[in-house]
Amino acid sequence: MPNDLLEALVELGLTNSEAKVYLAAARLGTATTTEIAAAAVKERSNTHHLLERLERLGLVDATLDSPTRFKPIEPREAVGHLFALQTVRFKKLGEVKRSILDSLTPAALGTPPSTETFSVVRGRVRTYLRVIESISACKDEVSLLMSSNGIIRLSRFRNFLHLMDQKAKEGVEFRVITEITKSNAEYVKTIGEMAEVRHVRNQSTNASIYDTKIGSVALAINDALDEDVAEHVALWSNGAPFVKMLAAFFDSAWFLAAPAGPTMKSMGLRP
Repeated sequence: MPNDLLEALVELGLTNSEAKVYLAAARLGTATTTEIAAAAVKERSNTHHLLERLERLGLVDATLDSPTRFKPIEPREAVGHLFALQTVRFKKLGEVKRSILDSLTPAALGTPPSTETFSVVRGRVRTYLRVIESISACKDEVSLLMSSNGIIRLSRFRNFLHLMDQKAKEGVEFRVITEITKSNAEYVKTIGEMAEVRHVRNQSTNASIYDTKIGSVALAINDALDEDVAEHVALWSNGAPFVKMLAAFFDSAWFLAAPAGPTMKSMGLRP
């Protein structure tokens, strides 16, 4: 297996397991899940899940045969396709940035009649208190984009996990994107009992969306595990354009992210 191609596929957004399964399929041409699992040295059930993910990304096509066979696109085409997906993702991030900058005008900050509000929250404790307050008021859904250390800090913060459990039982749906590591695996497992969690490599952005009405994004981040960091700065707003663009970016990242369970298994962790 060419290590440079494997590394390239991982850098372009695939997990290590997804890249190995794709390359195994590419070597075989058109093959069944069982054949690909054997070539990739993976469990069949996990390989089937990974192939479904690769199919959603457009890297393999499922045939109508019984059993189903999977036909991968050519590696050169796969690299170009993944690069295009990442380009779309960063384009959306650029749109979020422009939306934020456009919103930070004197008129917008002057609280117009539409009651759009913008506030800058300084310090991590104040930011997490705002998160708790926003989750408490939610009726439908919460989307959280957190760094690997961010998941640890938020999970340790006061009654966050208890509140999350309570709101989930009330019907609030939680979606969480983070980088899963050995350090935060136990917290991810706990959160995964109440929310759908997905994994993205090198995740450092912190952002959140509440009932698609309020959004926040970190403007300055110190990712140390200390509970309070004064230079941590976050922007919060209920401005419709701001929240809409932030939600679009989250949805794009969610599509490209890998489900937590298979990711943890591939890292040798118990999901």
